[in-house]
Amino acid sequence: RIEALLTYFELTERKNSKVATLSKGLKQKVAIMRALIHQPKLLILDEPTSGLDPSAAESLNTYLQKQVREREMTVFMCTHHLQGLEQIADYIFMMDQGRFIASGRAEDLLRETWPQVEFDIHVRDVTRAWALLENEHAVVAKEHSDKEGYLRVKMEAYEDISQVIKLLTEHQLDVYTVTEVQHTIKELYFKKMDVMPHD
Repeated sequence: RIEALLTYFELTERKNSKVATLSKGLKQKVAIMRALIHQPKLLILDEPTSGLDPSAAESLNTYLQKQVREREMTVFMCTHHLQGLEQIADYIFMMDQGRFIASGRAEDLLRETWPQVEFDIHVRDVTRAWALLENEHAVVAKEHSDKEGYLRVKMEAYEDISQVIKLLTEHQLDVYTVTEVQHTIKELYFKKMDVMPHD
């Protein structure tokens, strides 16, 4: 068990080193290994990716997901690192200054905040495309994208995008790419913070 963890967390070459001589990131790995070595059914982690480089943080998340899936381990994780959290967390509690500001399954929180399907369309002549979609009933809303040459459309049903593409191409507007917008827990956090009253 120890050897397997040393190998996975790339610490085999340092297995005889004193912890005090290790870097902050390696010390963090050792602390995580100590928590995992007895294969707990419940694992509580406070800022587990602190001090880890992006590759090590991703490896840790992959390992934890595997333990949850294969060993039915429950993991409680407190973290300020929100990037990609929706990909690893089943249930999220979001706090600000000791107050809960959101809780629920990740996909439910995202769907409640952004109920429509959204697409970024890269099209020739955004101005003409914008005008054409003005009265298109399939489009619930539209907005200018941060990227030049793109516009963002919101609609109720995923399949409605084909109607939008057809309309644009029928009017000789080349559609280069259509990308579904994937909102994140990080976006949700900042959106919640924008509307939260602060003392």
